[in-house]
Amino acid sequence: MPVSLTSPDSMSFATDGLVLLAVGAHLVPGLPSVCPIAAIWLAALATTAYLFSLGMDTIVSLIGCIPVAGLAVWLTTGFRRRWRGRSGAEPRPTAVNGSAHRLLPSWVSPPLPPPTSSTLTLSR
Repeated sequence: MPVSLTSPDSMSFATDGLVLLAVGAHLVPGLPSVCPIAAIWLAALATTAYLFSLGMDTIVSLIGCIPVAGLAVWLTTGFRRRWRGRSGAEPRPTAVNGSAHRLLPSWVSPPLPPPTSSTLTLSR
């Protein structure tokens, strides 16, 4: 029995495999930032091809491609923002090394330092 790569059964297998590959690429800490992003887009392309292989109307397949593309763009921008400017020697921002404000979104101002005894004034 010949195997068709455009049949929904084989496309489902390929799509599931690429989605798992994209998830796994984000769990490996030593990969360059390009690899997980490329894995996201390969999974998005496979999902789009799977939608067209199901035999639905073209407009229905196109409507299904919109959330797939939106999710891929959202994940790509999120991971690019996370990896931007990060080298292997730079410590990750945590509350321990005093740079916890970098974990907050850009629209949140950094926290104020705690008041010291010299800044506190008591008035009667």
